[in-house]
Amino acid sequence: MAAGRNDDAVKLFQEGLAADPDNAALEAYLAQCRQARDLDRPTLPSTLEQELRINPFLRAADPAVQRAYLGEARPVS
Repeated sequence: MAAGRNDDAVKLFQEGLAADPDNAALEAYLAQCRQARDLDRPTLPSTLEQELRINPFLRAADPAVQRAYLGEARPVS
């Protein structure tokens, strides 16, 4: 489990959506983070399972993420 307080979570997840705009899980989590920030609550902890769904940096092999960064999908070895 990742724990702590991340005051930049909303900004980071907005950037993540730019890289992975069709990620419904990320969009939903961004909404949760915005609500948490509005209530002055922490946006963490998180789990690795959740991060694998929402964090494009952990999904470099995903063709959708590759297209967002590279303009095309490439095999990752």
